[in-house]
Amino acid sequence: MSFAGPVFRTTYIRILGPVRLHMTCDDIPGGADILLDGRGFKFTPYRFRSSFGGGHVTVQCIDEAQLDGHGVLHDKIKMYFAGIHLATLTMAIAIDRSPSVDLTGAG
Repeated sequence: MSFAGPVFRTTYIRILGPVRLHMTCDDIPGGADILLDGRGFKFTPYRFRSSFGGGHVTVQCIDEAQLDGHGVLHDKIKMYFAGIHLATLTMAIAIDRSPSVDLTGAG
């Protein structure tokens, strides 16, 4: 697996209530609400805009994340285009708290 480097984007989070946030960012036109629960969170359906073939494509996403007993966040994002299921992205996110984390991919 190759590492293309960090992705930078501007993201804003607004607190709407004790278990509801609203997020807006460069690649999610219209933003999405984030609904928090005791083991994770889910987003209201959102549109994600990405570069593709020299242009841009926007897909609809359904995104849920759950924290396991080891502190690892498991995220599943289902992506659709024109109502057709394109892909499901699953990832496990663990925080590396070591002091020498290199985010540049250089070494």
